[in-house]
Amino acid sequence: EAFPAFYSFDLGGGSLESLAFAGRDLDQAVSLPLGAVRLTEKTVANPDLPFTPSSRAAVAAEVTRVFRESGFRFHLPPEAVAVATGGTMTTALAIRAAETGKPLEEMHPWLSREDLEALLEQTGSLPLEKRRQIPGLPEGRADVFPVALATFLTVADLAGKTGFYHSLQTLRQGLAEEMLRDGSPAAGQPR
Repeated sequence: EAFPAFYSFDLGGGSLESLAFAGRDLDQAVSLPLGAVRLTEKTVANPDLPFTPSSRAAVAAEVTRVFRESGFRFHLPPEAVAVATGGTMTTALAIRAAETGKPLEEMHPWLSREDLEALLEQTGSLPLEKRRQIPGLPEGRADVFPVALATFLTVADLAGKTGFYHSLQTLRQGLAEEMLRDGSPAAGQPR
């Protein structure tokens, strides 16, 4: 059975892990200095205030520059999907879950570019104090959440993708689970 090509993006505080898989083969892997905390410090003058259009433009410019300089290529077939892991997408779904009254586990894992844009408008237009009161948005992420969303929106534009599939597991967890399920050798097991 054919395994689809896909991109995987895991956004943390200090870096953005970006991978491209051509079927089951890792085609590209880069760790970029585009973490939400790092970018917030670099592009937002005052995180206590609403997220400004100039900060968003600065995030987009930095993400675009770093991707171009990294040599990472968005060259997979058009049907390749983009998968996002990490706290930003979990938080985005948690906010939507809180709005709909559904448990997070029952939410569909697709977040479109329009969903992310609306969420950025909703959260970024608020000062930090009000952002911290949004159900589903952890207080500790409220300061960096707009920058994280702007980062994913820029990645979607660079990749030509209309959104991201969310995974509660990191890529490493998913691969480990698959190896154990399939009986493939895992770390520490006899080969």
